[in-house]
Amino acid sequence: MRKTSKYIKVTKAVFEIAVRSGMPAHKSKYSKRIFNQWIWVTLLVLRQYERKDYRGFIEWLEIATPINEYLELKRIPHYTSLQKAAARLDSIWLRRIIARFVKERDSEETKLIGIDSTGYRLDHASKYYQTRLTLHGKKHNLSRKFLKSAISVELNTQLIAAFKQRRGPANDNLDFPNIVKNTHRAIKADIYIADKGYDSEENHKIVRESLKASSIIPPKYQKVPIHRTKGKYRKDMKRGYCRETYNQRAKIETVNSVVKRKMGDIVYSKKVRTQNRELELRYIAYNANRIVESFLFLKLRISTELK
Repeated sequence: MRKTSKYIKVTKAVFEIAVRSGMPAHKSKYSKRIFNQWIWVTLLVLRQYERKDYRGFIEWLEIATPINEYLELKRIPHYTSLQKAAARLDSIWLRRIIARFVKERDSEETKLIGIDSTGYRLDHASKYYQTRLTLHGKKHNLSRKFLKSAISVELNTQLIAAFKQRRGPANDNLDFPNIVKNTHRAIKADIYIADKGYDSEENHKIVRESLKASSIIPPKYQKVPIHRTKGKYRKDMKRGYCRETYNQRAKIETVNSVVKRKMGDIVYSKKVRTQNRELELRYIAYNANRIVESFLFLKLRISTELK
């Protein structure tokens, strides 16, 4: 029996999850209906997965016969059509697609959510070029320009549940309330884990009082005695917490590493809107790849037929 290609599995996963997320097939009733939004999302995710530009991806798609047959493409789209579709995509639906992967994998296990941030380069200059500029005494600020992305990860499955993006550098605490609340809408977690960069009494209150969950965020200054530490929950952290549970947070570093190694650490788009879309599509590609590689594909009951 012939083994199903990994590309087909990823394609099926993205397409089916896009359908189940509630995303409408067409954004407007005046759409030409040659391609629907589910197909555009799938193609754009595959482009990120392959790390190709628009022209190169369309050339690759022309010879990807099994994918064309599964998506029942009436014709191969022009690369400019794919580029315009990426700009038109609504971020709300992309976030719902990302969260849907976690919802489909819902289980009775204690749900652990880890939160951390990382940066993506916005320049195209190589490290060698930047080093040569420095050696010749020329001023440059390329290293200061980056896209900061905070993500929440369901640690049992290592699937991304939610994220928040902004231009860096920026304080981690700015994004914590937003990403925690967005995560809670997608999955009712039991424990939220973050590193010392998110140490704040307000962050503990959001998790424990508003969301009725537990939080593990170690305090920054361990040498400061408890009686001089401000905040009820920060004092609790000084008294101790489960190290074994907190150590699960290292899995977030693995997720960030996989995304960057497989799809790159540079965001090539120039506009803010398309930069955000590019990173959102990478997270969808990561989640699809994760469920395929972790044999969660069958558990999600992904259909092999179009709806």
